[in-house]
Amino acid sequence: MPLLGGSLALAGAWGFLVSWGEQTLPTLVTRGRAVLTLPLAISTLGARNTTDPGLVAALTLFLLAPLAVGAAGVLGRALLRDSVGGRRW
Repeated sequence: MPLLGGSLALAGAWGFLVSWGEQTLPTLVTRGRAVLTLPLAISTLGARNTTDPGLVAALTLFLLAPLAVGAAGVLGRALLRDSVGGRRW
């Protein structure tokens, strides 16, 4: 049961990233003033120039996974400390 929230968040993030369409892609301007869609910019970090949504979603989650795990660890420790100390939110 404790993994349910994390699993749902991961599935939601995966669904959001895979559902990007041509009209809904966030764009950014690079240093060379080229306008790239966010998935294309992310895919260049993996040394591949692809717009395959599944591949880009996998690369995005791979890049964001350490941040998510770290945040979950910090939040989990804080919640555990507060619950042991008897304090409530």
